[in-house]
Amino acid sequence: MLDTVLLDTAKMKFETERFSKVAMRTYGRIAEAWKLSNVDAAPLIGLSLRTWDRIKTEDWDGKLEPEQLMRISAVIGLYEALHCYFSESIANQWVSIENAGQSFGGHKPITIMLDGGYPAIVKIRNYIEALLCGM
Repeated sequence: MLDTVLLDTAKMKFETERFSKVAMRTYGRIAEAWKLSNVDAAPLIGLSLRTWDRIKTEDWDGKLEPEQLMRISAVIGLYEALHCYFSESIANQWVSIENAGQSFGGHKPITIMLDGGYPAIVKIRNYIEALLCGM
């Protein structure tokens, strides 16, 4: 039994490290497409600026925390939903455009996501997905 737990723990550590690298490459591309500054890109997924700088220069061998992986997952889902709903040029600009919709109150979606963290990212992702469903 203990052997199984140790194997599962080692496998989970390996998977988390592997997922971290893939997630960061994907998120880096999204941050670039959205033209996010370092000051916005790092905290959006719960990173310090220093860690974000190391990741961008590929001087990082770390792993992400579960919440950081969840944030990246939600951002990836939002990115995909935006590209399904809007043309590419609008999809990539959308997070930085002031939005007069009821859920946004004239604020940029990126500002709401930075202020509200993971719950706000998921809420905005759900909003776009609802638009896709015609709601």
